[in-house]
Amino acid sequence: MLHYDIHGVNFYDFLLQRKSENENYIDLMVNKILFDFVNPMSVILSDYFNIAGIKSMGDIEMILNRMRNIF
Repeated sequence: MLHYDIHGVNFYDFLLQRKSENENYIDLMVNKILFDFVNPMSVILSDYFNIAGIKSMGDIEMILNRMRNIF
């Protein structure tokens, strides 16, 4: 879990300090955020909104839907 709670050091200085200790620190943290938080959230949202069950419309179908909405 990512967590920052250091009194007396702002977050930017904290990142600079960690980057000076490990040149890849920011890349590692970005990857951690993406793989540990964003990917699972994407799966949860896809399931919730049933993205797999949504079918795309063809051009004719889109035109007919727009015409129905206009008239």
